[in-house]
Amino acid sequence: MLDFLQVFRRQLKDLPTSQCQRLAMYASTKVTFLVAICADANMALTMYRSSINKGADMRPIDLLKACVFQSIPEADQERWGIEWDRLERELSPTTADGRPAGKDLLSELCGHLTLILLGRFGVTNSAFSDVQDVFNYAAGRLGPAGMAGAPFMERVLQPFAQAFRELHSGRAGRGAASQRVSYHLRSLRRFMAAGKAYAEELIPTALLLLFLHSEQRLSDDRLLTALEQLEALALASNLCKWTKKVRRERCLAVLAGLGYGCGTPQLQPQRQHGQLALPEALQLSPDEKRALLEALDGPLYARSAGLSEPVLLRLNEFILQRSGRDYVQYEESSTELTVEHVLPQKPAAAWWDDFTAEEHAAWVGRLANLALLASKKNSGAGNQDFQAKKAAYVEKLMVGSLNIPLTDDIRICERWTPAVLQQRQRMLLDHATACWRLHSTQH
Repeated sequence: MLDFLQVFRRQLKDLPTSQCQRLAMYASTKVTFLVAICADANMALTMYRSSINKGADMRPIDLLKACVFQSIPEADQERWGIEWDRLERELSPTTADGRPAGKDLLSELCGHLTLILLGRFGVTNSAFSDVQDVFNYAAGRLGPAGMAGAPFMERVLQPFAQAFRELHSGRAGRGAASQRVSYHLRSLRRFMAAGKAYAEELIPTALLLLFLHSEQRLSDDRLLTALEQLEALALASNLCKWTKKVRRERCLAVLAGLGYGCGTPQLQPQRQHGQLALPEALQLSPDEKRALLEALDGPLYARSAGLSEPVLLRLNEFILQRSGRDYVQYEESSTELTVEHVLPQKPAAAWWDDFTAEEHAAWVGRLANLALLASKKNSGAGNQDFQAKKAAYVEKLMVGSLNIPLTDDIRICERWTPAVLQQRQRMLLDHATACWRLHSTQH
């Protein structure tokens, strides 16, 4: 077997790669190779489609690789082959025996490039034609026909892969503002994770912003402002239940304002002092700000239980930052956090001394009644009265744990009544207005 593999690899190496494309597919059980030698990427795709029901397994990223290396001179293919392997290892990790160890992020990145470069959303069974169109679109702007592979690697795939790594990890590794950018990336990721159905349009926008920053077309300050605005968009689109049509139209408008997306009306984005200006579409309109504040003032937990935790996390961090603790952030991966209803969903008899049934229904799921606790388990106080719940917070959770200012405020309350909740709700909405810049005019 070893001799066969050595001969096989040597024969592949000897093929004139500038004239033909090599595809090798491995089928498990014993050892079976299907090798197809195709004149170009189109023939390789035709071969794949005809054999897809016979065990052949090819990803869109494999076709993109064929397009790229078909357009790289043979003398440079080894260098760029090493770089491609590095990108695959970093974005598409595998186990020791070669099996996927996680999401195939390199293929996912290609899907986002379809939107960023072509201005269209992928549809079912379009992935293979999309990657060809992505490369052809970029190649037409990067160099002579047949020579665009290396420029595509250097000016498109490498920087966007770097941006995707930063977004996926929440760690920005460049520039004086790396700590602040990392903070906003992790905060943005929380909101995208809380509403995955709403993240499809957010990821390409975030990738493009990071790419433009790496190209020095966005300053540190503008990137930070843009990430703050994108977070507010993420919160509004989820909490206010924007339709997919509305979200997609907004995404395309943002891309157009940044000069990307095929066939966009604004071919040349506006610049300020030599750098890109942030598009108006990235900001919430006055009506959208009012709608978001109304949604935050309503039954938050019932409307979107998954958003309760990231909203409370962000507001607590915002308060700490205002007090001088610059960019402090709770790390969910290493900290157990949960959201608890102070006024229980099913209260014991003692609660009815302070709440009518109508008041309970009005307040139980609103922001003022939600507490962020440093535990994945409930406090243990369940539906007991307020004094018992306070004692549970102090004795079991708060001693030596994280500094959570909005939960600390609960501990100093003597009673938990509709009047207290009303005052607390106004205070939290004031913090939300400042945090996400929801004033009627920007400050």
